[in-house]
Amino acid sequence: MTPEDDVPPRLRDAASVLPLLGVFLLMPPVIVLFAAPVLVGGVPLIVVYLFGVWLALIVCAALLARRIERRRA
Repeated sequence: MTPEDDVPPRLRDAASVLPLLGVFLLMPPVIVLFAAPVLVGGVPLIVVYLFGVWLALIVCAALLARRIERRRA
């Protein structure tokens, strides 16, 4: 039995889809939607969007990694 067998398919699928979601959210056609001349707390909206997506991807990856590691242990 390999360690991959202990991980439920749903978690494996989520771990596979997360990078694809990140690529989609950071593609130019999507980013252009947030390129409006709007300030959020004195910061341009596009900067808030980029760093927000980046932070969300990191948090989601950390949570997924923690759940996968817990399943294996």
